[in-house]
Order: sequence, then structure tokens, then C-alpha cells
Amino acid sequence: MSRSLSLLVSLSAFALIAAPAVAQPVETRSEVVSYADLDLKAPGDVDILLDRIHTAARHVCDDGPGVQPLAGNRDEQTCRSVAQEDAITSSGNAYLIARYRGYEPNVIISENDATVVTTTTVTVKKPVYG
Repeated sequence: MSRSLSLLVSLSAFALIAAPAVAQPVETRSEVVSYADLDLKAPGDVDILLDRIHTAARHVCDDGPGVQPLAGNRDEQTCRSVAQEDAITSSGNAYLIARYRGYEPNVIISENDATVVTTTTVTVKKPVYG
């Protein structure tokens, strides 16, 4: 009897410890960045949007105030880089992507361009690993 009770108590304790770890949902933070006020044909406006996306990536990847250990700081930097890259490439805007990658494309967009951009926001999401 004592052995079964001991086993039951051990299993109960394990369940109490393990259950919260299994049941915790993965937190995904995101921030919507609007560029409705910008003209993405203008290099200066593209740079403003890049700054906004950079700031949003800092917000969604920030692990809170205080001094971070070196590994935590490296993880936060990686998070920011991945969040920015994902947001910028998912925008589908070739000029924005080129500026982000350091290129100055020589593109002339006419008023008769058949491409119509209907979205004016991009979402910056904290990447989920594992």
C-alpha cells in the first residue's frame, strides 16, 4: 500500500509540474505598421517605412527592461533581423525589399503601370522557434 501511495504522489507531483509546461501557449507578438501616408515610389518615404518596421521589430522582440545576458541579447538581435526580413519580404514591394538589402534600384513607375497596390500596412511578427 505504501509503495502505491508513494507512486501516486510522485505521479501527481510530476503532473503538476509538467502540465503547465505542456499547456502553455506560444506567445506570438505582432505589430501592424501603416504606410498609408507614404509614397513608396519615393526613396525617402521607403526609408521612413524601413525605420517604422525596424521600430516595430524592436517592440515585438523586446524581452523587457534590464541588462540581458549576452546569449539573450544575441537572441533578441536575431529575432529583430528575422522579424524585419519576414515583414519586408511579405510586403511584396520590390522597391522596399531592394532598399532593405542595400540596393538603389533604378525603377521608373509610370502612372499607367498595371500593378495596383491595395494594401497600406505590413505586419511585423515575432518569429516562433522550435
